[in-house]
Amino acid sequence: MSEIITIMIIVAISQGIFLGMVLLFRKKNILSNKILAMLFFAISLGMSMNYFKIMGNHTVFYYLVYVNISFYLLYGPLMYLYTLSITGSMGKQISRYVPHFLPFTVFILYMIIRHRIIEWDGTMDLSPFQDNTTLFSYSNVVKLFLVLILVYIYRSIYIVRQYKQRLKYYFSDVEKIRLIWLSFFLAGASVFVVLLIILLLRIKDLRVNYVNSGHVLVILIVYLATIYISTFLTIRYPEIFSRSENSDLPEAGDRAPKYEKLRLDDDIRLQYMEELMQYMKVHKPYLRDSLTLRELADLVKIPHHHLSIIINTGLNQNFYMFINTYRVDEARKMLVDPQYRDVNILNIAFNSGFNSKTTFNTVFKQVTGMTPTEFRKDKLVDGKS
Repeated sequence: MSEIITIMIIVAISQGIFLGMVLLFRKKNILSNKILAMLFFAISLGMSMNYFKIMGNHTVFYYLVYVNISFYLLYGPLMYLYTLSITGSMGKQISRYVPHFLPFTVFILYMIIRHRIIEWDGTMDLSPFQDNTTLFSYSNVVKLFLVLILVYIYRSIYIVRQYKQRLKYYFSDVEKIRLIWLSFFLAGASVFVVLLIILLLRIKDLRVNYVNSGHVLVILIVYLATIYISTFLTIRYPEIFSRSENSDLPEAGDRAPKYEKLRLDDDIRLQYMEELMQYMKVHKPYLRDSLTLRELADLVKIPHHHLSIIINTGLNQNFYMFINTYRVDEARKMLVDPQYRDVNILNIAFNSGFNSKTTFNTVFKQVTGMTPTEFRKDKLVDGKS
């Protein structure tokens, strides 16, 4: 098993660094890619300690012990910041997230200043690090890591749930794939962290060879699976690792775009409004379930930022509520049309441009005050009377 684990550690380190480099140097890069790259770098460098231990280079291993543990304190903050960034929940004041890295900074400075892991004569002195009475002992740092990582996982899951709620009315294939990726990423990260915590809690003496175990093998498999799936998604769906500054999906907390600096002449505004309404009436682009603001702007031949102004300030709606209102009107016609009497609600939802029954029910009730089923029954009763 020793040879297998050695090979897998080398592969895990190299693949993690490789994927990190790919993410770091992407064209038109975004902050979330850089944060994810830093996370892969931190994990890969942390694994290097295990490589030196299994290879018998104990001098380097003991030197890397406290450096490696300090990297553990980066996992939670980087995972959390990545989740915030890719969901558009981070905001513009990046400096306010600096305190998240204080545990890492304080710990590594404390170890460098207060303790010398390797004495000048080459002997290893781990007694300060393994003495549980000291503030930053191995045991205490593992406990700190346990508390922090659980808090960050919880916060990350909460952010993803908020992101999912925001997607109810902002449909985009890219956002759907990004949500699936985020769910997988957090699931993989959570499993990896839980296995790592169990391993760390089992280590009572750093001089014991804990690397050649099935537990470490499982950790490596989980990490490599995450790496390879991430690589596949990077190649297959590059759009989920990029976000335009003019993305249709608003940032968290944004209720409507701000257009104080963007103004339209009244005549142009009225002209655009007439062209938009005429196009919506004749061509019914809202029946496409993946329609985006940019696509509609191209169809109507109106600059997308002007179209956004018209919808938000002229109609007092965001883009997807504007589109969904048309879809609901289309569904209402079908629900009262005798030709669709035997058509179920799901098919009516799809025929109206919605891509899920849940979203259809939610939006329909928001617009009409009734669910589609209640609306149909109510109209049938009125028709009979």
